[in-house]
Amino acid sequence: NLLGQPVWTTTETGRNDMFRSFPITWDLTNMAGQRVKRGIYLYKAEISTDGEQFDTASKKIAVTAP
Repeated sequence: NLLGQPVWTTTETGRNDMFRSFPITWDLTNMAGQRVKRGIYLYKAEISTDGEQFDTASKKIAVTAP
């Protein structure tokens, strides 16, 4: 959330080549399985490959429907 508290995390494992994306789907529930409230949330991906870890820049996502 905008306070910097984790709302949801996931770990996915798979292979990717340079020409395909690896989509991650969030069902808009928190780690307790409850639907999150409307609002602005920050997200960031942490990607590791061959023992190296990379972080993407933080972005915002708006949840608009209850």
